Amino acid sequence: DYTTICASAPSEILALVALQNRAEILARQRERVRSNLQVLEAFLSRHSRGFEYRRPSGGSVCFPRLLFPEGAAAFCERLVRAAGIMLAPSGLFGYGDRHVRVGFGRRDLPEVLNRFSDYLAEYDAR
Repeated sequence: DYTTICASAPSEILALVALQNRAEILARQRERVRSNLQVLEAFLSRHSRGFEYRRPSGGSVCFPRLLFPEGAAAFCERLVRAAGIMLAPSGLFGYGDRHVRVGFGRRDLPEVLNRFSDYLAEYDAR
């Protein structure tokens, strides 16, 4: 019970520090999301045979449609096993089996997309 009835004092202090610096933190994260969205859109454009994409109107996630023959659940399972990249299949959201959830707020997104490109090159070669 003690772990859920109140936050720890160190967590509260860290939250206060974050709130005091929210403008800088938010500006840095917004810039990362803007930059990563450009990188992601270039990636999806290069791999347009595999994905149909509509730009999100906000936030740091998108939900491209898979154009590959296999469903999203199988695609995501194979991707995480082969490349260590985790996407969430649309079935987890009650939205069929043709889309994947992609988050683009991470600092290492360009490196991850490079690995994803390598995986897709092998995937296409099958």
